[in-house]
Amino acid sequence: MTSSAHSSALFSSPAIRWGGVALLVVVFWIVFPPFRIVSLDESGKAPAKGDESEVFDPAGFVDRFWEDRLEPNLGEAMKVEELLAALVVDPLEARKRYGLYDSRYYFAQGSGDVVEIKGRKAMLEVEGRIISLLIASPVFGNTVRDGTGLLSVNDFSGLEAFNAVSAVLNTKVETEVMPSLQESVKVGATVSFVGCAKAPETLGEGALLEFVPLQVEVSR
Repeated sequence: MTSSAHSSALFSSPAIRWGGVALLVVVFWIVFPPFRIVSLDESGKAPAKGDESEVFDPAGFVDRFWEDRLEPNLGEAMKVEELLAALVVDPLEARKRYGLYDSRYYFAQGSGDVVEIKGRKAMLEVEGRIISLLIASPVFGNTVRDGTGLLSVNDFSGLEAFNAVSAVLNTKVETEVMPSLQESVKVGATVSFVGCAKAPETLGEGALLEFVPLQVEVSR
């Protein structure tokens, strides 16, 4: 067999042909990747093209959100007395008028006297009506994330990032808002708070609303 014939036979073998195909696939994958990971800015939106991309950091996002957007907005929460009065008249109408994030949550501020401690909750009397305030971890659900009306799933790249922010917000409340509450919140104390509550479908016995605190002050 001549040298040219041997070379032709070598490069026409199946192994060589498949190796060439594999190499082309690898090159195409590198040049045109099927997906990419991007970070979100302070508002939770993906950066514009040309920005540096990196993995979304929910803890960093929550720290910026809390300082730049949530804390300046705490004073805008509605008065809890007004909310309770509306709830007693018509819970569904109160949801339509005051509810946030598809009318499922409330964002309110006020103060009340502690009349009872029930496990992880302090029962507060506000103008003759009873609400509860969570004073100890754990914090479950999406009340903190959705209850301020400042965040929307549409601002995020996907549900995974949105849920990660919810988990970090709950942890932040547990570690930065609640640590001293179980010791300081006692029967007879007056508690001033800003917090989020999930809207009830109907009113029953006990607390009209159950608040997760975002800011709390206790006095005697």
